[in-house]
Amino acid sequence: MPKEYLNRRYKNIVFAGMGGSAIGGMLLKEYLSDEINIPFITIRNFDIPKFVGKETLFFASSYSGTTEETIKTYKKAKQTGAKIISITSNGKLKEITEKDGTPTITIPTGFPPRSALGYLFTIPLLMLVKIGIIKSKSKQIKETINILKTKSKEYSELDDPEKNPALILANKLFNKLPVIYSAEQFFYDPFVFPYDVLDDISAPYSFGQDVVGVGLDFQLLGDATRKDLGESAARFDSTVGYILYG
Repeated sequence: MPKEYLNRRYKNIVFAGMGGSAIGGMLLKEYLSDEINIPFITIRNFDIPKFVGKETLFFASSYSGTTEETIKTYKKAKQTGAKIISITSNGKLKEITEKDGTPTITIPTGFPPRSALGYLFTIPLLMLVKIGIIKSKSKQIKETINILKTKSKEYSELDDPEKNPALILANKLFNKLPVIYSAEQFFYDPFVFPYDVLDDISAPYSFGQDVVGVGLDFQLLGDATRKDLGESAARFDSTVGYILYG
């Protein structure tokens, strides 16, 4: 990491990516919302905000390295003097950033972008730690790895389906319209759900912050706990009741 990237007073963080390559930034923004005190935005198009400049930390994320939008936003950010970190597995983005001398993190190839979420989330997280914007997350990362190992075994249980929460949920969703109702601070969790679960099937789904008419047999998924919701808990309960019982 170039010295000029370290211990700077950045005014904002911008994460550019499309589709599965954007999810890491979207989740990272929410994860750090209570910790960082500068704006953090994600962009998923050809343009960059006018405030991007020399005091911007800019992540250009394209798993394939061929995403046109991300390549163009990278070039535009480069012209502003922003401090840029590129995350990619290959392709034109890697070629351009390495030629420019831009810090480039190369991740393994061979995954659909959504399956590379571990890299696309953890790498920018660790970069923010190294740069000095956030504190070390080593403890949290180790805890997460242990939880994922435990859950992987639990969700792989096929001999007794009643002990497998993933199969139980799958049976509830079978032949139903998944309706995901989430509090604002968890908005990106249901946003990610279609990428990870429904992208390979032809079922419709619904998610969002508003209550809409549902004329099909549906299964409601609540994406939060009462502890997480805080002051929104009562409203969450009433809205869920309205959806279920009218």
